[in-house]
Amino acid sequence: MEDLAKFQHFSLVQKIMKELNNNIGMGEELVAEFIIDLADKHPKFDDFSQAIKDTGADFTDQFTATLYKLISKMRFKKPPTSASEAPRASDSMTRDVKIEPDTANGGDSGQDK
Repeated sequence: MEDLAKFQHFSLVQKIMKELNNNIGMGEELVAEFIIDLADKHPKFDDFSQAIKDTGADFTDQFTATLYKLISKMRFKKPPTSASEAPRASDSMTRDVKIEPDTANGGDSGQDK
């Protein structure tokens, strides 16, 4: 799984580098890593946006929002490492389903015994 996480991070860095190059004409890996790190440290958009401004970067609000959305979308959750961390059925939307016998066959499943 470590290889998958590395690949996902590499893909994210490449995408941020491309956005930087397209919008400000500079797509350096170090800058992309720095921006991703800012997003990790400031998970709320307003905090991330302020952190970008505090660095002195002259990004438009729209470009900052684009970077934030891209990082948020491409960030993948780490898989659970133990059974206690695995999602439970009660954690997601579930509904009770009542299975009724097939009444067209008189309650038989249609299989020969």
